[in-house]
Amino acid sequence: MLETEAQIALAMDDPAAADQFAQGAIEAAGATGNHKAGISAALTRGRIARRLGESERAVAILEAAIESAREHGRSAQLRDCLIELSEVMADQGDTARAYELAREALVRLTRLHVHLEQWDDLVKAAHALQDRTDLSVLEATAQITDWSYP
Repeated sequence: MLETEAQIALAMDDPAAADQFAQGAIEAAGATGNHKAGISAALTRGRIARRLGESERAVAILEAAIESAREHGRSAQLRDCLIELSEVMADQGDTARAYELAREALVRLTRLHVHLEQWDDLVKAAHALQDRTDLSVLEATAQITDWSYP
């Protein structure tokens, strides 16, 4: 809820209130172990800093959010943080770093798209294997993909 308040305050051009709400959201997320909420609030704080022209603070916040997203496997949020940091780098004139970050975000988006396109084939193959064996669909999927299933 604090994160939503932060986004609303930012949209209403009240960056000071937005930053307070976002910081509160980060603290609450940390206390509960909610990595998704923490990363989202950090992304909002990075956007606030960028809007205020505080590029160094924006970079520090976004780099920490990127590290957290990588650590906790938050792919979509990682992509969003990479894009935002790319824009900050472009604002600063560091087009090489901006390109590198945007490229990583695009590669991640492309990989996700490829995985989704292959999903139907994987499901069909798992069901076909299940029909020929005593395996469950999950066990069949694990066998096809070399994924470990308990």
